[in-house]
Amino acid sequence: MLPSIYNDDLAQDFTITKYPTHTYRLHFAKEPSVGRFEGTEAMKQAIYLILNCERYDHEMFSWDYGAEFNDLIGQQNDSILRLDIKKRVTEALLADDRINDVTDFNFVRDRDKLTVTFKAITTEGDIESRLTWWGDGFEVSI
Repeated sequence: MLPSIYNDDLAQDFTITKYPTHTYRLHFAKEPSVGRFEGTEAMKQAIYLILNCERYDHEMFSWDYGAEFNDLIGQQNDSILRLDIKKRVTEALLADDRINDVTDFNFVRDRDKLTVTFKAITTEGDIESRLTWWGDGFEVSI
């Protein structure tokens, strides 16, 4: 049986400091990446990077970072694919402690592509995002 109350008489002699979300601005076109931003824009970039990085593929990232989409490529079944995408997007984003919840999933099927829209509830505000799935690849837009 594990104890549920710890009477160790230790006083909390520290404070937890919360820092704002600052990050460097990354441009994915041919422009140079110059500048910094914070708040909602920084969270948009974080969501974009998390969903575009395949989990376990890059040694420089923790195993908690990224999403697992490679094994879904080529999957045909819409109902299973929708459940898998919802689960994997949620797991990937909730690994970041600045993201509290992922809600409002909406799936729209258009011929050969599936568009998934969702809302990420973050410490910086709510962020609407979109994932477009073609079956042989995907694109994230914020």
